[in-house]
Amino acid sequence: MTDQPQGQSGWRLADQTDLQFLYHLAATLDPRWWQISKDFLSPESVIAKVGTYAAGAVVINEGQPCGFAGLRGHQNSDVAFIDLLALPNEESVEAVTKCAPQLLRAAFEISPVRRLLYERFHDDPHFLEDLGDVCSLEYALPEFALIDGRYVDRLSYAIAKDEFVKFAADRGEA
Repeated sequence: MTDQPQGQSGWRLADQTDLQFLYHLAATLDPRWWQISKDFLSPESVIAKVGTYAAGAVVINEGQPCGFAGLRGHQNSDVAFIDLLALPNEESVEAVTKCAPQLLRAAFEISPVRRLLYERFHDDPHFLEDLGDVCSLEYALPEFALIDGRYVDRLSYAIAKDEFVKFAADRGEA
């Protein structure tokens, strides 16, 4: 968790007070946050779906929530998914991208997983692009979804804990 000076970005653990922001984020990104919006966007369904996350963090920029990171699907498994999302503006995308390595480190620290999978549509921001080879393309599902009148591919990337820890240590972030 980070404490950010005024005008800077950081993150904090999500709590019940973030439900309104998470609903707003889901509705804004619909259908791009497809794990949430696939079961309708009623407030009840969004709250129920967000409640299935093992852990969540809200990314803050300029004192306002602008993104979300969530860990899902790690019970009794050594692989989990990490969702990274931002409001669709340059400042929010930049804040989530900046916090992404810290959020990955936190996800690896709180869970027993050895690999994280990160999914995105091919035309979404790639929050983990700065990780280079540590974040490797696992698979692509061509024309997975029809969004804004065109089909987009869904991409899944894998981040191995050992490789990430070494990468972070080499950058002085461990």
